[in-house]
Amino acid sequence: MTINQIESLAKRLYKEFEKDGEPITMEEAREMAEMELKAKSHTKERILSEDAEEKTKVRKPRPRKIDETKGRLLRDIDGLLRGLGATNTEFKNEVELAFDFEGSNYSIRLIKHRAKKGE
Repeated sequence: MTINQIESLAKRLYKEFEKDGEPITMEEAREMAEMELKAKSHTKERILSEDAEEKTKVRKPRPRKIDETKGRLLRDIDGLLRGLGATNTEFKNEVELAFDFEGSNYSIRLIKHRAKKGE
């Protein structure tokens, strides 16, 4: 908060109050300007400190549910692809299968969709 900021805000407040028919002294306008600028700076500091606290919170890793049905389907697809001549088949967790086929790299990601509400 600089003197220039206080003075410019004080002048603006002085003119606003005079315009509204409630004249104040320049000293009162300066005091009001100082209070307003302090309040704004404290609000900014509080917001910044809350953001910093939020970022430093340690989040617990959520446990992943392993879907055995997806794993079984991908293993069956893997067998089918090997029968068709796929090579270098590799499972990336239980939802994705990467493989080479006729000189190109491919991957299959299996997604289980949730039932729509009301069905």
